[in-house]
Amino acid sequence: MVVRVAFLRERIPDQTPDVTRSLDVLEREIHRAAAVVDRFSEIVYPSDLARQPVDINAILRELTTLLQAEWQAKSVVLAARLDPTLPATKGDEQMLRRALMNLIVNACQAMPRGGPVTISTEPETEALLKVTIADTGVGIPPEDVERIFKMYYTTKQEGTGIGLALVRRVVDLHHGSIEIHSTIGQGTSVIVRLPSAAKS
Repeated sequence: MVVRVAFLRERIPDQTPDVTRSLDVLEREIHRAAAVVDRFSEIVYPSDLARQPVDINAILRELTTLLQAEWQAKSVVLAARLDPTLPATKGDEQMLRRALMNLIVNACQAMPRGGPVTISTEPETEALLKVTIADTGVGIPPEDVERIFKMYYTTKQEGTGIGLALVRRVVDLHHGSIEIHSTIGQGTSVIVRLPSAAKS
């Protein structure tokens, strides 16, 4: 499809701004669709799931710094409260990083007027570590909480309905669990539990 767009660019002489803009949008959407398919295939059918000790605190610390720079202009403040005694988990660092980034970005997007996002960790038991990502945004209706992890279900105007389904898939692949607690007008907390490396 990208080749066809390039062909059209060459064959349409003296393109008007509307035509150029339309071709640009088409090409961006093709790349976006390809990226979605790649993400879907990579996580649903992982070719090689690494099983190495992963420092969840280190990942969250990096993501907090990275995303704060992006979201501070929208009055979103990321606060990391990371327990230094948190044990490592065992798994694929890149998969876990993408899943946690998705959850943090979702929390930021839930606050169109800005506000705090709190990212916290704690060792819940000897066998489990707990990650909580809490926002003070618009909240999720109870009927949507039940469906939010279903593939292709989305409440966002430009959402694909894949992000949270893939987050759940990543958590499942790591023998963890994920739950959501939300109140309309008050915010949402997402809790991820993962086995500690010593117990997995």
